[in-house]
Amino acid sequence: IDIDSQALQPANGVVTPLAGELASVTNLSEFFVSDLVITGGGVVNLTGADFDTLSVSGTSLSVTDSDGLELGDISLTGTLTVNAVGDVTAADGADIDVGSKASFTGANITLGDDVADELRFGSLQFSSSGSVSITETDSMYLVGDSTADNASLYAEGDIDVDAAATI
Repeated sequence: IDIDSQALQPANGVVTPLAGELASVTNLSEFFVSDLVITGGGVVNLTGADFDTLSVSGTSLSVTDSDGLELGDISLTGTLTVNAVGDVTAADGADIDVGSKASFTGANITLGDDVADELRFGSLQFSSSGSVSITETDSMYLVGDSTADNASLYAEGDIDVDAAATI
């Protein structure tokens, strides 16, 4: 199912595919929503929109936001790629579970700062011109090139860095 901004007019911000998997949401430069929840999605691509809070359940998610983005509950078996012009944050009590790589780009990145947050990433990569503060519920595994003006990384388990990773 492909949805463009002409067809995507949810009254309550919930998009649930009726049949098949949600493949992409495109042409969203004029689409603004405070809370968007997508359930039953496969691979979800959201580009050029302005979301305040985003919650998704599916295989993989790639989102590009035109300003800051708050992540609500995210449950993905695959990858998560978040690109925001502004800050990337997590809603208080957010449960973010990514089976594979989670990649975040934003002005500042603050995830896991609420005691009720639950964050689990298969692996992690980040890029910010400002501050990065990420607290992961289990162990943390850094991959790829990660950059920040300053970074504070916490994990309840081990913090491991892939041999090919740069920070």
